[in-house]
Amino acid sequence: MAGAHNRRRTGDPVLLKIDSIRRSVAFWTIGWGYLWVVLIVATMIFAGVLLDHAFVLQKWGRLAFFRAFTLSLSGAALVATLFPLVRRMGRLYVARQMETQRPELRNALISYLQCRDDAATPRELKVLMGRKAERSIRALDTSVVVDPGRYVRLSLVLCVVVLAFLAYLLLSPKSAVVSVQRLLSPRADILPPTGTRLTEIDPGEMYVIAGDEPRLKVRVGGVPPDTVHAVWDGVSFADRRILLAEKERGRWEGGFPPVLEDGSYHVAAGDTRSDLFGITVLPRPAVVQVRLTLSPPAYTGLPARTVDDGNAAVVSGTVVGLRAQTNLPPQIGHLQFDSGRRIWLAPVEGESVLTGRFPVLRSDAYSVHFESIRYPNGASFENLSPVKFRITCREDAAPVVKLLAPPDGLEVRPSETVEVTYTAHDDFRVARVRLRYSVNGLVGPVVTIAEPRVRRLEEAAHWWDLSAISLRPGTVLTYYLEAEDNRPNVPQVGRSETRHIVIVGPKPEPEKGPTRPAERAEAGEGAPRERQRRREEARRGETAQEAGPREVTSPEAPPREGSPEDGQAGRERQRSLE
Repeated sequence: MAGAHNRRRTGDPVLLKIDSIRRSVAFWTIGWGYLWVVLIVATMIFAGVLLDHAFVLQKWGRLAFFRAFTLSLSGAALVATLFPLVRRMGRLYVARQMETQRPELRNALISYLQCRDDAATPRELKVLMGRKAERSIRALDTSVVVDPGRYVRLSLVLCVVVLAFLAYLLLSPKSAVVSVQRLLSPRADILPPTGTRLTEIDPGEMYVIAGDEPRLKVRVGGVPPDTVHAVWDGVSFADRRILLAEKERGRWEGGFPPVLEDGSYHVAAGDTRSDLFGITVLPRPAVVQVRLTLSPPAYTGLPARTVDDGNAAVVSGTVVGLRAQTNLPPQIGHLQFDSGRRIWLAPVEGESVLTGRFPVLRSDAYSVHFESIRYPNGASFENLSPVKFRITCREDAAPVVKLLAPPDGLEVRPSETVEVTYTAHDDFRVARVRLRYSVNGLVGPVVTIAEPRVRRLEEAAHWWDLSAISLRPGTVLTYYLEAEDNRPNVPQVGRSETRHIVIVGPKPEPEKGPTRPAERAEAGEGAPRERQRRREEARRGETAQEAGPREVTSPEAPPREGSPEDGQAGRERQRSLE
């Protein structure tokens, strides 16, 4: 029964209309309260700016204003929020307000609300009164209870205050923004607003190289000042004034003398002064140490090493790792070689160090260039006169091989074995030794006679079997040795002098004949000895006429002098005669 009764009450169009108007009244009440809050804020700030401009409020005055402002704002906001929530607006109150604004209702709403819950009132009368009340309020809205005129009036007052504040903000020679900052931050050390305003100070915070003369640029607004100057304090002095010159209207410039120590400065113009800016003196950018890590090519067998002066002598192909320490934190850097090559360097995070790697293929000089990090004022610095270092590149020398034996022009038989003695050395490793030869201009196959893999070979020997080569008497065998080092890809080769081997005929059998000298002479056996005698006489410097040859017309005479048989067979006959 109670649920049905509530549904009937909820579905009553008169009650629904009254409840809707009641909610609208609560919303408008909240808006009315916050409109007052905005008006209070604007008015108090405007009043505070006027007071600060007129009397230059000290810290105690700004603190008092801030407390009053905070309390007023908090109280107004609290009332504007809570009052509509705690205020009880019943249906009878709303109906009474509606009938007050609309006399033509003639107590129809109040009468209906009072008798609808009365059990003694007949139901038919309740229905008739409800229909009459419904027709009376059907066309009504919130304006029957809320007066929009007062909202408009309050809004106009707020607009007047805001427009007056903006006009003063634009026309006042003093900065209203600075006053607002002083009022809302009463404990901060903010300078009071003045007629002259410093709108730009360049560079502000200074980072300069020791001995430099930085320039100062200032833009001034508001009341033009007679003079603008900077007040400079250092470690060893104070209140040094630097006058600025007006370059054009509102723009002043001037320069500091050489700055040698840290300090601070502020700019004074007319009735205002700037904040305090720091001056930080930096050393002139320089590279304080260059460390090189030298990694020679692997085939050399040389160990890696480190040098600390930036100069080095290396083998061609060495990879150099560079670590340059700077006196300012670097942002970027590079190596500039005299040959025109440029190698970029990378900074090490958290250190004043640049690193890089490059191969060495030629002798060259280089210097380390770098640019410092960008400091808070936007300045960065470069080392404009870097020190030069030199890297001397030594080329890998070709190996050296020398023939020790046999002598040039050796006469041998085709089936003999010749001992070839030689030495070979290289600055790193001799990889292999080869024998190259040709027979009467025809090149033979290459013979690898050693693969030592050492730096030096002393009097090594190779037995060369000539029987493996098709040789005939009278043939001249031309040969030389070559040594190859262990450099990869394109090894270097050194070669010895070229020598010759003369191939002679086989050893003749001893002949049986007369034993007496006269018989041997008749048989022609004295001819080789006679030729030997003539050779000895020629060595002693005798003339050809005194030692004229004697012709031997023996049918068994040896071949003519100069042939391979002449030397070898003649020596054999001479030994047999002796």
